[in-house]
Amino acid sequence: MGRGPSGAISSARQWKNRNVVSGFRRRDAKARLCVSASKNGSSMKAEEFTERKQTIDGWKVNVVTYRIGERWYCSIDNVDPGARFARAEGASREEVERAGLEKAQKYLKQTRRFPTGG
Repeated sequence: MGRGPSGAISSARQWKNRNVVSGFRRRDAKARLCVSASKNGSSMKAEEFTERKQTIDGWKVNVVTYRIGERWYCSIDNVDPGARFARAEGASREEVERAGLEKAQKYLKQTRRFPTGG
């Protein structure tokens, strides 16, 4: 424990690594998704992995699509903090990307923007 700027005692861990945000270590999307998962004794791996940046209603997003076995998955996060906010799964790449982008657009339309002074 140490003293904070106000003199109060603080037990919060001080992160010195720039690769850590809110106490969680950042990893690239492919590394997160390609971690082996065991099912019936065989490991599963993400295949046909694609990642692209796109703009939806003025927001920069990262669209990740991949296949595990016969199922397709899509994950969408906003580029700046890297928070995933829309996911979808289905039988084809086009289906999951369409569903994921529809969810993302719905959520981003609900997000308030505040003007910045400048």
